[in-house]
Amino acid sequence: MVACESGDYTVAAALLSKTQSSIDKNVKRGLLHKNTAARKKSQLTFKVKALEPGAKAPEPEPVAA
Repeated sequence: MVACESGDYTVAAALLSKTQSSIDKNVKRGLLHKNTAARKKSQLTFKVKALEPGAKAPEPEPVAA
């Protein structure tokens, strides 16, 4: 997301729900697997939450290989 790269929380938060909706539509159409979509939505949410003013950036949980 361009808003995440620019560091603008208000724009990024507003676009987050639209982006998640687009991802869900692509799952419904069969373009993305549902687990891939869930992972992408989670990654975007972490990036937007990290931009939130006054909030400590959450540390992602370690992934077991």
